[in-house]
Amino acid sequence: MPPPFELQVVDGCIVVLRFVSATRVLPKAYHKGSACRYVIACVKGNAQTLKHELCHARFYVNEEYRLNMINIWEKTLTQKQRNHIAAFLTRLGYKEDVHVDEFQAYAMTEAPNFYGMDVSDALEEMAILQKQLQV
Repeated sequence: MPPPFELQVVDGCIVVLRFVSATRVLPKAYHKGSACRYVIACVKGNAQTLKHELCHARFYVNEEYRLNMINIWEKTLTQKQRNHIAAFLTRLGYKEDVHVDEFQAYAMTEAPNFYGMDVSDALEEMAILQKQLQV
């Protein structure tokens, strides 16, 4: 039996379950018959993790957001920046096929120097995108 939790639906298709304590037991699906496409489970009060996971959810469910982030990765970041970030993410244990998704989630939620190099051009574009999409 999972501990008590709060349920929230974000953007009409992302279900957020906030638990009062850590758990490995998730409740039965409360979103059957809805437009739910992504579920996030986190401990209540852990806002940083929730923000990071919401970025992943939006990358998955929002094609415009995803395409813009891929464009920033491919066209705004230099090859040197991409190589540096990719090596950094690989050291953290991420496979190459999720590098763009992890890049955007960390870039949107961490300090600007998180990657140990200047990526301010990309961060500026991401901030504009956040405002446009009301993310």
